[in-house]
Amino acid sequence: MSDEKIREEAKKALRERGLKCVIGWSADGTPLFAETEDDIDRLSFNKDCANNLVGYLTQEVRSQRGKTRDGKEKVVKPVGIVVRGCDSKALLLLLNENILSRKDVFIIGVPCTGVEDKRAGALYRKCVKCAMRNPVVYDVLASEKVPEDEKDYSEIEAIENMSVEERWEFWEEIFADCVRCHACKRSCPVCYCDECLLDPTDVAIRPDTTADEKAHRPRWVERSVNVRENLLYHLARLPHLAGRCVDCGECERVCPQRLPLRLLTAKLEKDVKEIFCYEPAKEEGQKPLIAMSKMEDENEFIM
Repeated sequence: MSDEKIREEAKKALRERGLKCVIGWSADGTPLFAETEDDIDRLSFNKDCANNLVGYLTQEVRSQRGKTRDGKEKVVKPVGIVVRGCDSKALLLLLNENILSRKDVFIIGVPCTGVEDKRAGALYRKCVKCAMRNPVVYDVLASEKVPEDEKDYSEIEAIENMSVEERWEFWEEIFADCVRCHACKRSCPVCYCDECLLDPTDVAIRPDTTADEKAHRPRWVERSVNVRENLLYHLARLPHLAGRCVDCGECERVCPQRLPLRLLTAKLEKDVKEIFCYEPAKEEGQKPLIAMSKMEDENEFIM
């Protein structure tokens, strides 16, 4: 990978497109918001660059929106971002859901052969076999594309072959270790709601929100941490990712308990693919799964 190519394209876009900043990684793998050409000289990409940066991009663009004091729409300055294949899938999904606009984003794609888990001293599990090493949406590509693997569902199939009792014991043991820190939700690049009913601490408060409204917000999950509440939290969050999860693995990467959360989302991805023949972020302009219903779909669940 050529850091010089990334920096060259970033500087060119900063000058010619009037970017607010370029979001990328520094040499030590930490996120970097480059606002000047001197900042851009610190951009890099290597095996330490593990963070999915798309969540930062969404916040950066949305923070510019709104109206001025005289009622006019604010001018949104485009934001640049460096993305790997998995990041670009999340970005494409947000573009297709109209959360981001293509004109507001300049994308530098970087083909990726995997990033390392510093705690384990090895590639992240998601990177060992990866079917999305190359960006799917970009303005410029920083290097030649690299070979990709076939999608591997062998771990999911092994769980599917368990008995109901074995599966329950398997997941109960995993959920017992969850501390409900909400890191998985907050790091997910396709979770962008201002307020989440699954997180009692995450309430959108406005200047006109009354004390009574705050006190009577619905709470789907209690604050207490136990297997039942943890199970409810994860299984209530999961449907929101149906046809939307791009398997970037960010939820699993940030989990302080190192829970195998991708097993949940990969199972969902596999079922959506088999039942609905649908893969999220497959192409630009793709409709969301929820908008893909057909008259010939099976409707036995309707009473």
